[in-house]
Amino acid sequence: MTTQHDLTRPALSVRGRFWINIEGVSRLGKGKIELLEKIRDKGTLLKAAAELKIPYRQAWSKVQSMNKLQDYPVVILRHGGKDHGNARVTEFGNNLINAFRSIESDLEKFLEDQASKMDFPREGTSEDKG
Repeated sequence: MTTQHDLTRPALSVRGRFWINIEGVSRLGKGKIELLEKIRDKGTLLKAAAELKIPYRQAWSKVQSMNKLQDYPVVILRHGGKDHGNARVTEFGNNLINAFRSIESDLEKFLEDQASKMDFPREGTSEDKG
């Protein structure tokens, strides 16, 4: 179904992105959270990387950087086996996913609310004459 826009009003939206910073440095954004979710769902880093269409080495590098965020890891990697090992998101990793998705949901609601406040007068109204 195609939506017909009112041609006298601009089609506006508000978008935003955020990152979780640790000690003032941007560390976790949407890409790393999506990787954590895929690891949790697929059980291996290889399958998670394939699903996200990123090189295994890039996924591995992201996991290594996340595992250095704190004194405890975000992902536990086990090497070897028929699937080249497995991967498990830790409780800390799951807490990061949940926190990120909660903030993301709140941000989307906030931005939708702000976008609804952007009301422009129609062409030809008295507000256009000035």
